[in-house]
Amino acid sequence: MLSKLLVEHNQFGYGAGWYLNRITIQEKEKSDGPYVFSCQQWLDSGIGDGKMKQELQLLGKIRKERLTGNVHGTWDVTITARDISSNDVNPKLILSVCDGKGTSASVCIPKGLLKRGEAHQASLELEKKFGMICKVRLEIEDIGGDTWHCSEVKLQHQKSKEILDFPCFRDFSEQYTMAEFPVLIDGCSWLTVKRFVLHISTHSSPDSGTDADVYVTLRGSMGDTGKRKLTKNGEDIFTKGKREPLGAIWVLEYSGGPRSLASGLLRAC
Repeated sequence: MLSKLLVEHNQFGYGAGWYLNRITIQEKEKSDGPYVFSCQQWLDSGIGDGKMKQELQLLGKIRKERLTGNVHGTWDVTITARDISSNDVNPKLILSVCDGKGTSASVCIPKGLLKRGEAHQASLELEKKFGMICKVRLEIEDIGGDTWHCSEVKLQHQKSKEILDFPCFRDFSEQYTMAEFPVLIDGCSWLTVKRFVLHISTHSSPDSGTDADVYVTLRGSMGDTGKRKLTKNGEDIFTKGKREPLGAIWVLEYSGGPRSLASGLLRAC
């Protein structure tokens, strides 16, 4: 299965920039949905990060139809770890299923249960207040300095047998502890990606800094980002009198307008 794309162009000068929204790839002679690689950035030496080359990760595969059954009830959850030699760490996993109204339901997989190349099954209950499923959020804890590789997340409704597949192919680490995967349906609005930069200022008074772990959660009318650990290349970033731009924060947002700010954060670096 495709997992990454490298895209670039070699034109420079005024007006040579290119804003790339996304790339979709359909496998020849296959009837399932195409792969989607989202960019939503300029490839321009004078705009944004100035890069003319971008590596795009797989966002998902497009479903041809909406879910036809009722989303309420019990869903079986299957999380699969990639079968690669460096994937021997077994962190604690938290999977959250989210709708477009800020409601979510989570299931926890304790540390040590999901081994390399194996799949772990659990279940979660979606109550009647739950709306249409729009994304899942996968979070890891207790990983230390190792890296854990995810292959796939699958949801199946116990009664209707409808399936939602989320190909992941993400590498999780102490700096990258959370990822989100939207439901992509042909002909419907998709979750888009917005870029935010956090600037953190620590007061200059004595003993105002900290070496503790610091987390942030962005909240909006349609949900939140989940708890995100603030890190920057392993440095102590919250020392006295220090002001730090913490780089790019990627947030999944509904394309319908600004009310949908914090539907989910993809990465803080």
